[in-house]
Amino acid sequence: MVKWQRFDNSMVLLFNGKTFNIHKDDFRYPDIVNCIRKGQLNKIPKIVDMETAFSYKGLKLVDGQLEIQGEKLPTDLNDMILAYRKDGIPFDSIIKFWSKLRENPSYDTRNRLFKFITSNKLLLTDDGCFVGYRGVTEDFKDPHTRKFNNKPGKICKMPRNAVDDNPNNACSNGLHIGSYGHANGFGRRMIAVKVNPLDVVVVPDHCSTQKMRVCKFKVLEEVFDEKMGHVHSEYACEACGKPMSAKLYAKRAGVCSCTRKLKKRGKK
Repeated sequence: MVKWQRFDNSMVLLFNGKTFNIHKDDFRYPDIVNCIRKGQLNKIPKIVDMETAFSYKGLKLVDGQLEIQGEKLPTDLNDMILAYRKDGIPFDSIIKFWSKLRENPSYDTRNRLFKFITSNKLLLTDDGCFVGYRGVTEDFKDPHTRKFNNKPGKICKMPRNAVDDNPNNACSNGLHIGSYGHANGFGRRMIAVKVNPLDVVVVPDHCSTQKMRVCKFKVLEEVFDEKMGHVHSEYACEACGKPMSAKLYAKRAGVCSCTRKLKKRGKK
């Protein structure tokens, strides 16, 4: 049973053997008042008490550390959820994200992926997946093999064991997903894709802030640059699809520096 008393600048509550003094500037105050007005006192505990609130989400809070089924959340995830809770922002998507990520068989990916997402300001979806970006050709094919159809609504996938999981290899076999900055300008078009954390194979050492390799994603939509409109260029490298100026296209016979880099590697 929740007991309450309103004062000039706060609301004092008593329940479960605990007393809470909630200041009127506290983000929880309006919700508490709303529950009292509607006679929904049973909802107040999960609004006020963090331990109670987290328990409704399947979480346990112990000395500032959140746990799911006895397993501690990584520090960055833990801190973000606590910050969201403090600001009164729903954090269900973060919990669902971790529930998927913890099933990923790669220890390295479980430790790198969230840092990649936060550093590149990628969005989490309501179901715990995340949004990444890809540069594609004019007809929505991948610039390298031109085999995958990247049109909105399509699902691209390949066997997980066919994706290079070596983090020391910056560019190798696999479906590449990048940050907005990395994908913008890489092809004649840019698309936003939805990725399940479980399907991320590796976040390379040398590309930890740029791209990753996955085994499956779903194309959401084509993305347009805010300043330039459509991201595609009139001219693009015939080898990798990267946009080129008309002058450079003519000077280098339709290819950028990507082919020269490959030749140098071959000589070594």
